[in-house]
Amino acid sequence: MVKANAYGHGAPWCVGVLSEAPRLYGFGVAALEEGREVRESVRGRFRGRIVVCSGAEPFTDEVGEYCEYYGLDPVIASVEGLDTFIRGGWQKRLGYHLKFNTGMNRMGMGLERLALVEKKLKTLDAESLPESVMTHFAMAEDAAHSVTRSQLAGVDELRAWVDRMPRKVLFHFANSASIWNERALEVVKRSDIARPGISLYGVPPWAGAKARGLEAVAKVQYRVLQIRQANPGAAIGYGATEVVRAREFPKGRDIAVIGAGYADGFLRAMSGRGKVFKGNTALRVLGRISMDLTVIEVAGGLKVSDWVDFLGPGIDPWTQSESAGTIPYELLTSLSNRVERLENEPQEGLLWKLKRKAKSD
Repeated sequence: MVKANAYGHGAPWCVGVLSEAPRLYGFGVAALEEGREVRESVRGRFRGRIVVCSGAEPFTDEVGEYCEYYGLDPVIASVEGLDTFIRGGWQKRLGYHLKFNTGMNRMGMGLERLALVEKKLKTLDAESLPESVMTHFAMAEDAAHSVTRSQLAGVDELRAWVDRMPRKVLFHFANSASIWNERALEVVKRSDIARPGISLYGVPPWAGAKARGLEAVAKVQYRVLQIRQANPGAAIGYGATEVVRAREFPKGRDIAVIGAGYADGFLRAMSGRGKVFKGNTALRVLGRISMDLTVIEVAGGLKVSDWVDFLGPGIDPWTQSESAGTIPYELLTSLSNRVERLENEPQEGLLWKLKRKAKSD
């Protein structure tokens, strides 16, 4: 899955690397525009499938033309969309996929529509059947939960239906959490394709999940623009939510300004709670995070022009996310386009860095 700009990492670079992976079925995106960007970035190097997982709904002839032009596979998630698809003869022009809802109650046709869908597909020749059938789990991290057990029953129903089709049609449901719980969910037995998402970028799929050798793909760094002295009683940032207390700092304290704010993915909810790191030294955010700038503590020999780490090896992304009351998925996908994506120097051992390069105000 490389949706949402490859989970904030930069889709063109990611698909360039991943396109060389063995046994790669294709790339999954959410929106049509994401599919176009991926196809254009690998044109001439990768001719596999690019599957638009939600952005092809509601399906129209215009969507079909877009998919045909850019070489995209739409996912059809409604009976109405399937009707439009078949009526337009798109099954002769596009690879396509069907999505069913087994209990997450998001996108997908309900299993009660399965007989109707089967009737419609029987009007097609074998070569016009879908490339795959899919569903999605709501709580794959908890294989024993009643929702998961109920969804597994739906998975087995779909698997049996797919196996009865007159030609090979693939079936899949396994996101990162499902892959982590492969044994309990019997993913290899039940599924033909895996759809790794967050784990593809070095993040365990839930808080406390074993890393299993994963390392962060991205190192997110912000630059120190200024270090200044704040006098006792001085307020820091919008709303004066942080004050230099004379009892703790009778001579004032050094504070640092970094070139990053909530427009760069340093979420405002981390105000007064979030941390960045200089080596092994944690530096707390002081006051409110603003759009472009954030004030932090000074320690660990911090100097102007130093880079501080926000995410990367040795920094638990789930702990970082908790300080904003969110999850790493949101943290990573909040990294805006002005956070420059840089392929890393080989000697540093990482795939890339994301740095917010900003000039002092």
